[in-house]
Amino acid sequence: MNKIDEEIARKKAKISQTQQQLRDLEAQAGKKRKEEDKRRNFIYGKAYLAALETLSKDQREKSLRRVHSHIESKTERKFLGLAERSPSDDGSPTEVSEPVAATGNLPFAETDLVKPPQGDA
Repeated sequence: MNKIDEEIARKKAKISQTQQQLRDLEAQAGKKRKEEDKRRNFIYGKAYLAALETLSKDQREKSLRRVHSHIESKTERKFLGLAERSPSDDGSPTEVSEPVAATGNLPFAETDLVKPPQGDA
């Protein structure tokens, strides 16, 4: 092997090593994004549940119906204790024959919800 061939082999090895480092960094960035998305969803969900407690019963039920209309997965609907969607369901909020309690079958104890501060009357 002459000097040029050896240099080519070294450069190819360096490129391969750098590409692997890039793949590792991209995997780390993807994992971090996924963790941040999960945290963001948790924070928004907890804030939404806390905000529900400040609404009247009618407003709470309307808000929950709107949210429930966006839950499409059969397994997620089953987990949350929601009825299956009909094939003709277009995703728009529909009337629910039996209103679901504010926190329904959600995996939060009532004490986990953040209560809004009570103002002086």
